[in-house]
Amino acid sequence: TVLFQDPNGAASVLTNGDPVGLALDQHKWGGLSLAAYRAAQTELVSNGDFNANITGWSLANASNGALSWQAPGKLRTTANNTSTPGATQAIICAVGRWYEISVSIITAHAAYTGFAIGTSPGGGQTFGTGHLGNMPGLYRRFFRATATTQYVTLYGPNGGGSIAEFDNVSIKEIDGH
Repeated sequence: TVLFQDPNGAASVLTNGDPVGLALDQHKWGGLSLAAYRAAQTELVSNGDFNANITGWSLANASNGALSWQAPGKLRTTANNTSTPGATQAIICAVGRWYEISVSIITAHAAYTGFAIGTSPGGGQTFGTGHLGNMPGLYRRFFRATATTQYVTLYGPNGGGSIAEFDNVSIKEIDGH
């Protein structure tokens, strides 16, 4: 069993006495580690590596800013007012199943940068990271699908000209919860 301190799998249980918020049963993984099992699963996000463009992604609210591709393969959100711009994409899930989302935040110019899973474009009804702050890095979280069509949204900070850059967006089903 793989244990995490919170229900989103953000922090592993390291010592006796740590709280347990999520337990994944490895018996369904055929003897593989979580990393090997994850690598073998079907990718649900289209063009999450942004190698050549941002095809498949759309602006969650056109009045809030713009999306652009940045070499050598990043999606950039740029705010044009005091609202938060978001890049969104629909994915197909099985209701009640568990999924892992991983996102690399490359650049974040202000406090409100993060990602969410919702039942509508730009929504966070299923899961949201909240404000990750100006903290670039790789983030992995788990969520349980609440609808067949879920939307992943990458949020950039608000404020005219504020940007955030994202790369390596991935969502895969993770059995064993």
